[in-house]
Amino acid sequence: MPTLLWHGEQDVFSPVEHSRWLADRIPTATMRVEEGAAHFRALNVMPDMLPWLAGRAA
Repeated sequence: MPTLLWHGEQDVFSPVEHSRWLADRIPTATMRVEEGAAHFRALNVMPDMLPWLAGRAA
């Protein structure tokens, strides 16, 4: 199953290394790290992630 991992580089609640660890263990993972973004930036990037998800819903 395709998996998208998005992480803000400046996240202090959940370090980016956690997502990198997951990406290394999920063969179908796509990892996106946004420079300068923190934890709650994820709420703002959700609309940008939806096309990725929609493209795999076939």
